[in-house]
Amino acid sequence: MKNIEYKVLLGDKTISEDKLKEIQAVFKEILEQKDIYFNCKKGRLKLRFINNKNAELIFYERVDSENSKISDYEIFETDVNSANIILKILSSSLGYNAEIEKKENYGYAGIPEYI
Repeated sequence: MKNIEYKVLLGDKTISEDKLKEIQAVFKEILEQKDIYFNCKKGRLKLRFINNKNAELIFYERVDSENSKISDYEIFETDVNSANIILKILSSSLGYNAEIEKKENYGYAGIPEYI
C-alpha cells in the first residue's frame, strides 16, 4: 500500500480550530499511541499500541524529507495481548532503538485522513 504524509505546525490552537471548521473537518477521536521502533536493515519496523485497545505491526519504506513523504507500507492489525507477545519476540531478536508516545486528534476533511 502507499501513503502520503504531510505534517504542518498549526501554531495558535484557536486559529487552527477555526480553519478546520472552515474546511468542514470532522473530529473523530483522540488517539493515544505508543510506537516502538525495531532495528532492521531495510525500511522501518514499528509496533504501535493504540488507546491500549488494539495494536498494529507496521513495516514501511520512505525517504527522509522535510516535505511531504510517500511511504510503501504493510500493516498487520492485532489485539494488545498478541502485540505484547510480538513485542517480546521482536525485542529479543532485533532489539529496538526508540519508543515514542504521542496523542493526536484524528479526523478528516473530505477523504478520511490524519489532520
